[in-house]
Parts: sequence; structure tokens; C-alpha cells
Amino acid sequence: MFHQGGPTMFWIEYLAIAAVIVSIVYIVKPQAWSRWTRLALIALVLAAGGYGTLHNRHLVDDGIASMEHDATPPPAATLEDIRAQGAIEAKRPIELAGIAAGLLAVLFGVGELRRRAMH
Repeated sequence: MFHQGGPTMFWIEYLAIAAVIVSIVYIVKPQAWSRWTRLALIALVLAAGGYGTLHNRHLVDDGIASMEHDATPPPAATLEDIRAQGAIEAKRPIELAGIAAGLLAVLFGVGELRRRAMH
């Protein structure tokens, strides 16, 4: 899955790891800065996933267009197969971002429950 999604998969991974660390800090000792930082990191994870998917779709479309204009273009059925596989692989960043954001939302909820229990 990682190699299909391209370099933005690493952005998502790094941002998610940072969000997990900040979430743990918030669970242990709730502070306003860590609350807003977690929300910002979750938003960045989703934004990186959206960007990665759109960028990968653009790359697939450019690749198909260049193949169509070659001196000996492949058959249309082959191009459609390539486009279909490219669409599947282009979705990988948003899929990973969705999974990461879901898990981070659970940590967010745990942090909020702990904060409310402490007050």
C-alpha cells in the first residue's frame, strides 16, 4: 500500500506519529496548546491525504495522455485498464489518512474524557 500511494504516504505517517505523541501528552497532562495541536495535526493528516490523492490522479491522467499521443499508442482497452489501476492506487493516500484520522479521533476522545474526569 505504501509504495502505491507515493511520497505523500510518508507525510501522512510522520504527521500521524506526531499527532499520536501530542495525544499521549494531552492524555497524561491536558493543556490547551496540546488540544489545538492535535486538532491541527489531524486536519493536516487529512489534507495530506487529499493532496496525495489529487496529485496521484493528475499523474495518472498525464501518463494516459502521453501514451495516447505516442507514435504507437496502446489499445483503448489497455489504457482503460491502466486508468482503472491508476485510480485504485491514487486513492491510497486518502485511505491511509482516513484510517489514521479515525484512530487519532479515538485518542482525541480518550483525552477529552480524561480531561473531563480530572475537572
